[in-house]
Amino acid sequence: MRKSFRTAWETRKKRWKRHSGTVMREIAAGLATAAVAGVIAALMIFSYGFLLNAPVLRMEKTVVEGCRKVSEDEVRRLAGISPEQSLLVVNTGSVEKKILANPWIEKARVSTEWPDRLVIKVTERKAVALIRRESTLFFLDREGNVFKKLDPDEKAEMPILTGFFDRGLEDKDLILKAIRLLDFLALQEGFPRLEKVSEIQGDPSFGFTLLLDNGLCIQIGFEPYERKLSMLRPVLVDLSRKYPEAFLNIDAKNPEKMTVQKRRAPVFPKFAKGYRT
Repeated sequence: MRKSFRTAWETRKKRWKRHSGTVMREIAAGLATAAVAGVIAALMIFSYGFLLNAPVLRMEKTVVEGCRKVSEDEVRRLAGISPEQSLLVVNTGSVEKKILANPWIEKARVSTEWPDRLVIKVTERKAVALIRRESTLFFLDREGNVFKKLDPDEKAEMPILTGFFDRGLEDKDLILKAIRLLDFLALQEGFPRLEKVSEIQGDPSFGFTLLLDNGLCIQIGFEPYERKLSMLRPVLVDLSRKYPEAFLNIDAKNPEKMTVQKRRAPVFPKFAKGYRT
């Protein structure tokens, strides 16, 4: 029994001697790898810190493109980029989100031009009309989106859309139809020109009514507008001779049977300065 135990011990001892060299080499290799990794990490940290402070990568200029309504200085302020900041730490996605906080800006793209320029390209919304919701006016873009409240000191020479909200809910389909009407009027070289339209009243059942800045009220309904206006123009020429100073209400929804009535002088609400009433 004792011999057997001694024999096993000697066997393990010999086996350890045979493998000890391999084990030590593996330990040494592991330590060397760890040391190299540590050195590389330290070099990377040092290099990154060096690059952050390297004058060659400091932002010397911020270029802003596409501004019309919003000033370039306002875009730079929204971007929140500090002068001489390193381009390496600029998070372009975060900067884009900050710029979009301005309701006039629809899209923003930020890119870096190495080594020292940041380029900001913005696409602004194009307002086509003001739209009234209860007693407040808002800007409306070409896609039918209500995107900004009209400020008291803000000017906007464009028609006002009324009757497009019911209990606070917008009639998007009616709004899009009104935008098509605005596009049609913008192409008219004769009467009625878009710049003469003060207000467009919308009704989902009866269509649109145009209020002109001379007090004329035209119930035009829905499309086709070209036929209705072509029938209306000679009627207006005749009316201008008979009633040169009269305020008239013209029902032109049916171009084959137009009706004309006198009406009282209109009183337009003055919500703010600058838009047509």
